[in-house]
Amino acid sequence: NVLGLKEEKKYVGKGISYCATCDGNFFKNQPVAVYGVGQTALEDIKYLHNVASKVYWFVPNKTLSTRILQEINDLDKLIVKYGTDVLNLFGENRLQQLDLYNKTTRKQERLEINGLFVALGRKPDLSWLDVEIKLNKNGYVLVDKNCQTSHKGIFACGDITSRKLKPSIPDLTAKFTQQVVESLVKRNFFNKDLYDKHSILTSRNIQERYYEVAKRRQKNDFDTAFWL
Repeated sequence: NVLGLKEEKKYVGKGISYCATCDGNFFKNQPVAVYGVGQTALEDIKYLHNVASKVYWFVPNKTLSTRILQEINDLDKLIVKYGTDVLNLFGENRLQQLDLYNKTTRKQERLEINGLFVALGRKPDLSWLDVEIKLNKNGYVLVDKNCQTSHKGIFACGDITSRKLKPSIPDLTAKFTQQVVESLVKRNFFNKDLYDKHSILTSRNIQERYYEVAKRRQKNDFDTAFWL
């Protein structure tokens, strides 16, 4: 889910992120913020607390549950702002400042920030895939221990899947993609020049490129890999 602000797209990848475990390390020793509530926001807060110099938590609600308060009690770099919404985003080439609105005091505040992580819940995007695969009730891809989906030859890993491997998504994705792609290269599925094995292949254009290669092969049991 997104903030819904008109400037939001401008700063995606330039200060705004929707995945703390994916992008948090880009903000090492920098001030960041998380906007959202619930378990998604809590997990982002905990991860970023070990990376950033300071973490703001913009909570849309006026309170947090007792359980969450207990879990954040020892986070000394965390500053919680209750009943707070993000109004505007500013920055020339990347996000540098934002305007906040406190729903209790009805006052605005401008804050300097390097990164804003939106934690309003996540929903996997499979709109680009035209093959039917099994999902769980929340829309996540069902996979086995080898990251194989219900469709032979299609694999998935990371946030798009139902497996609870969230803390190691970057490492898992890098290892998995290299293994799968190298396997396909060995079988002459596509030219090894199409990818740099030192890269972590996570962007949508990479997903679609390999998927289109597979479709052009016109194999009913084609092999490919996708990840989000």
